[in-house]
This record gives sequence, structure tokens and C-alpha cells, in this order.
Amino acid sequence: MKQINMLESPVRQVFFSYLVPSISATLVTSIYILADTMMIGRGVGGSGIAAMNILLPLYNTYFGIGMMCGVGGSVLFGFSRGRGDEKRARSYFTAALCVVLALSAVFLILGRIFFNPLITFMGNTPLLNEYTVPYGTVLTTAAPMFALSSFLQAFVRNDGAPRLAMAGVISGGVTNVILDYVYIFIMKWGMGGAALATATGTTLTVLILASHFFSKDNHLKLEFSDVWRRVPEVLGNGLASFILEISNGFVMLLFNRQLLAYVGEMGITVEGDMPNQEFMQMKESFDSMSAQVKYLFDSMYSEKLARKDAQIQALQAQINPHFLNNTLEMMNWQARMSGDTVVSKMIESLGTVLDYRMNRANVKEIHLAEELQCIDAYFYIMSMRFGQRLSIERKIDDDLLYLMVPPLILQPIVENAIVHGVETVKNGVIRLHVYHDDENVYLKVRNTGKKMTEEELERIHAILEGDESRLPKNTGRHTSIGIQNVNRRIRLVYGDEYGLSIEQEEACITVSTITIPYVDHEDEISLKERSEAQNELKNIARLNK
Repeated sequence: MKQINMLESPVRQVFFSYLVPSISATLVTSIYILADTMMIGRGVGGSGIAAMNILLPLYNTYFGIGMMCGVGGSVLFGFSRGRGDEKRARSYFTAALCVVLALSAVFLILGRIFFNPLITFMGNTPLLNEYTVPYGTVLTTAAPMFALSSFLQAFVRNDGAPRLAMAGVISGGVTNVILDYVYIFIMKWGMGGAALATATGTTLTVLILASHFFSKDNHLKLEFSDVWRRVPEVLGNGLASFILEISNGFVMLLFNRQLLAYVGEMGITVEGDMPNQEFMQMKESFDSMSAQVKYLFDSMYSEKLARKDAQIQALQAQINPHFLNNTLEMMNWQARMSGDTVVSKMIESLGTVLDYRMNRANVKEIHLAEELQCIDAYFYIMSMRFGQRLSIERKIDDDLLYLMVPPLILQPIVENAIVHGVETVKNGVIRLHVYHDDENVYLKVRNTGKKMTEEELERIHAILEGDESRLPKNTGRHTSIGIQNVNRRIRLVYGDEYGLSIEQEEACITVSTITIPYVDHEDEISLKERSEAQNELKNIARLNK
């Protein structure tokens, strides 16, 4: 299912994309809870409803564990992703997952070991024993599934897939209703069959939600660094959800015990229609949705503040470049009047690079042809600097010139190739190759240079991942921050499966590869876009003369 970009999509679209799935899932949940109660009442009898009401606080506990870890972790996960800190976001998910699995295992073991004392404490009587034992056996055995269901719903929604969460809840609910009828009325399995139907439907929900892990848009990945430091934050953030959920079960437990003491089993049977579990579930679902909406607005507000600060910094940073650009233009005219075409062309190339970098601060995508124009201007300047020491080769797929790409992704790669490659050898070669297959577009920069050690390769990989803990304190003259910036921007735009990779082949050839998705827009290219791309090609040809 297509993911929702919570920061870039219109607020109205984001709001309703979460509202409609939440309401739909809540309605289906209400219907299947009501159907579950009716089928037990007709197929098993009033004692079955009494047994179900006695054991319902267990379900609240398991669901509350999942909510505590799911809501507590997913909100922190979302905020970290909004700040662009993917590693921290993954560590929050890992911490929450470890906690929910550990608590589920503990409750499963304790529920099986202390099963009889547990159901007795909750209000089981000899008359209800034949109903509570089979129902409670399945309920305690399926504890991990109930916890994982609410846990994954929160994380999958926050990872931009509310429709998948809705599909999981609805599919599980419909399966529960169908299996209730089969197990209770056809198979005659009684309360054990009713509990098995609920556990099977919940397991199906978990499996559907788990399919998100195999999606190309999935950001829920494991990251074990600092995971134990994240656990208190997750638990503290989700404690309110846990208390809210478990309080309903606690009130029901006290209510049941009072009714048993003063009225008997019949009192619980009558009380079973009073709590209106479907309305409680609806309330909980809307509470969850409200938490998601609050996260959306908080994230958007934080993002706008960050963008405003970035705009201020960009305006301040433009003062010197604009002054330089105007000065270069005066120098260019002076060179032309003096008949020095080489200097004039170098000034034009430098002006092209400066102008390109200044005017792309708020542009998200440009034609690849425009990006290549900047690269050719930069190549010309470097060829004047290195002379015959530098050989430049280009192989560009013309079909990709209309492709829209993020700006300023090639120049830092080429600069890195020159600084760390060409400067270190007597004669250097840079080969730029742009091509595509059925799925991806590849922008490859190959350069000659010295052989890199394992330590240097490890440093490059640490820079690309933004892992400062793996970087040496003394980084030297060049910090290679540009390649980290390129990799991070590509991942933010297209997803973690895309980005920049740097490896070294035989003969000391370093290969820097930018990988982005390929979308064939041939039929959508307008005449205006073609004209703009053709103009960029003419500029490139002029620079290459």
C-alpha cells in the first residue's frame, strides 16, 4: 500500500487518510465484539458470557502492554524521523519491540504457571469453571499475539501506513466473527472455540501488519546501538496509555467481584451487557487516533520552525556568494575586453557553479540536464587547474536528461573524487556514467587514486551513515561532509534503500554510485520541460567548447 508523506502532503489529506481508516477499523471492531458476545450468549449461554466478562481484564492487560510499547515507542520514532535521525528512530523501534516481546513472554509464562490461582482471583467459581478454563487457557496462551496486535498497529500507522493497519484490524475482526460461528455452532467447541476464534483473528491481524516489514517503504528496522538507553524513554512515554487501558480492566475486575459477592454468577451475566465493550473499544481507538494527529501537528510545527531557521541561515549565507558573483561578472567583462577568452570562460564556469548553488536552496527537484550543466562547469574549472593531469570522460543516457532529481547531488561526489583521488596521483581519470535499468537510475563516478585501507573504507562508510562514534577525532583538511549530505538527502526523498555508496575496485579505482528509483515519465514530459532541458544541453555544449 502507498505510504503517506506526513510532512509534505497537505494537512487535509493527511488528516483524513488517518481519520477514515481509524473510524472504519473502530466500527468493524465494535461490530465483531457485539457479534462475539451474541454468539457466545446464543451458542454457550449466560454462563459463557459470565466467564468471558470475568476474564476480559486479562485482554485489557495484554492490549495495554502493546499500547504502552507501541504508542510510547512510535511517537518517539516519528519525532526522530521528522528530525532526520533515522538511526535514533530505529533504536526506539528496537527498544519498544524488545520490551513488548519480553513482557509478552513473561505474561505468557506466568499465565500458564499460575493459571488456576489467577482465574480464581479474577472471580472464577466452581459453577463457571467449565467455561472459564478453556476460554482462559487460550487467552493466556495467545497473550503475545494480543500485545503485538496493538503494538504493531501504532508503529505501522506512524510509519505512514494507516490503511494497512485498517486492513489488518478489519481482516482479523471478520475472521473472528466467521470462526466464532464455525467453532461454536458447527464444531460445538464452546468457550474454547470462542477464544480460539479471537486468537486466530488477532494472529491474522499481526501477520498482515507484519507484512509492512517487507514493504519498500518500511522504516521499521532494527538498530541495537543505545537500545537500553531508549527503554526508559519508551516506557515513560507510553505509561499513560497503559494506565488508561488497564484501568478499564481493573474497574471491571472490582465490579465483577462485587457482583459475585452480592448477586452471584447471574449478576455477571447481566452485567456483561452493561459495559458496552464496543463503545470502550471505540473510545480507545479514537484516543489512539488523537495521539497520532497530535504527533502529526507537532511534527509539522517542528519542521516549519526548522525550515524557517534554515531560510534565515540561507539568506545570511547568500550575502557573500552574491557579492562574489557580481564581482566575477565584472571580472568576466574585463577579461573579454582584454581578449583573454580562457580567463573569461573560467570566470563564467565559476559563476555558473556559484549561481547554481545559491539558487537551489528551496528547490526540491530539477532536471538532470541542469545538474549536469553545473558539473560540466566544475569539470572545466578543474581541467584548467590540473591541465593534462586530469582526464574526464562522460557517458550519459540522453533519455534521462528530463529526469527530475534532487539538486546538488553530483558536484560533492565529483569534488570528493578529485580531492581524495586525482590529487593523490600523477595522472588522474574521472568517468561519469549515468544510466538506468527497469527499476533504478545509477549515477556513477569512477576515479583513479591511491589504494584505500580498510580503516579508510570504514571511515567513509561511517561518514555516509552519519555515525560520528566511528569517526576519528582528527579528520584532516577535508571532512567529506558533502557526501554525507547527499546520502542523507537521497534517503529522505526516496527511502533508505536508495542513496550513495562508495567502494574501491581493482587497480585502485574508486566507484561512487548514487542510486535513485527510475520512473518512466516519457508520456508526461511537457513541451516546456523539453525546451528547458534542451536549453540546458546547449549551455553544456557551450561550456565544453
